[in-house]
Amino acid sequence: MRNVRLTPREWEVLKLLSRDYSDKEIADKLFIAVGTVRWHNQNIYDKLQVNNRLQAGRAALRLGLIKFSDMA
Repeated sequence: MRNVRLTPREWEVLKLLSRDYSDKEIADKLFIAVGTVRWHNQNIYDKLQVNNRLQAGRAALRLGLIKFSDMA
């Protein structure tokens, strides 16, 4: 398994992203700007070596970063 190091905020964003929250919904929930969410998304994509949120969720599951129950 590849060692992926996410910041605490990236973990929060990844969990919400994998639950299919929009960038606006994530921003509202975490009290941050939508642009900041997009910045975190890009960092997550880079670290997971993926191109979009669907791939990020799948990679996170495959790598054991999140559980399927986290996505519900």
